[in-house]
This record gives sequence, C-alpha cells and structure tokens, in this order.
Amino acid sequence: MPWEKNFDHDTALDRAMTLFWTRGYRGVSMADLVEELGVNRSSLYSTFGQKEDLFVQALARYDATHRQAWLDQLAVRRDPIDAIRQVFVEIAETPDATRRLGCLLVNTTIELPDESPRSAAVVQQAFADTRQFFEQQLLRARHDGELEPAVDIAALAGTLLALFLGMRVLARAELAADTVEPIRRQVDVLLGSADQPGRTENVRPG
Repeated sequence: MPWEKNFDHDTALDRAMTLFWTRGYRGVSMADLVEELGVNRSSLYSTFGQKEDLFVQALARYDATHRQAWLDQLAVRRDPIDAIRQVFVEIAETPDATRRLGCLLVNTTIELPDESPRSAAVVQQAFADTRQFFEQQLLRARHDGELEPAVDIAALAGTLLALFLGMRVLARAELAADTVEPIRRQVDVLLGSADQPGRTENVRPG
C-alpha cells in the first residue's frame, strides 16, 4: 500500500517549530519530533526529511510568521519613526514566558554558529531583511520630513540592527528591566525623539 500523508503539514511544522524554539536544535531528537507531531517516523522522513531538513523549514516558518509578519504589521499601522520605536518597546515589554524563549533566529546563531550552513543562510537573510526594514522606515521618515537629510541612513540602520539583536540576547538572559530599558531609550535618542510616548498598540514580536 503506497505511503499516504495523514496529518496537516502546517500544523506539524508549527509543532516542530515550537519544540525547537523551546529546547533548541540539539535538545530535540527525532524521537521527540515523532512524539510531539503525533506521526510515525516514516511519515516524518517522507514529508520533511532528516532532522536538519525539518529544522530549516521550521526556522523559515518562524521567520515568516513571527519576525516578518510582526514588522510588516508595524510598517502598515504606524508612521515610520514610531514603527522603529515600537519594535524596541515591544521587545522590552514582552511577557516573561515568551521572553525566556528568546528569538529562534538569534538562538540559532548562538547554538549553531558553524554547524548548519542552511540554517545560517535563513538567519542571515532574516537579519538582512530586518536591517532593510529599518532602512525603509528611515527613508520614509526622510521623505516625510521627520529625519534630517544629513543623517546616514545606512549607518543608522546598522546601529538599530545591532541594538535589536543585543536587546534580544539580553531579554533572553532574563536580565532586569533596567538593563534592557536603556537600549530602548537609546533608540529614542538616536531617532531624535526621546520624549515620544511609548506603546499604544501591541503587535506580537518575533
């Protein structure tokens, strides 16, 4: 009898993503995945391939459904400077349970710096896209007259990305709010609006 898939692909991928996000790549075995996804081993291999294959797919799904969806919503709902500021406000105010998980992209960079070129490619593209998000918002702000023409947008976008990644690592480390909060305030200073009010609407951070 030919093999027949008997589970929902996206649901299974979401469960795998959550498992990797919670335990890390090394902390998850194929047996764990079989149990968590509720499928037999042959179905798992036939659909997703080896463990690394599944991890790369789960990482890409995390990027699409968390980081990219989050930034897209901010870009649509807010003016450009406020969209940038809101990224850092929401990271600072992430609920404890989610903050302890960290960002799967950042976690992967720390856990697998050299072991998985395909995972590294997903992470590098995600970081490049995040920098592009900052650049696009800064360009919009300049066009709208909210940013001085002399501002080096490429350099400022790079600085914002570095602060973004650093804040994600610090939040994962469960450091006190007074360690993370100065980063958010520094973003306000960099954007020339330290007195701007904080968050008024939440969108889930990635």
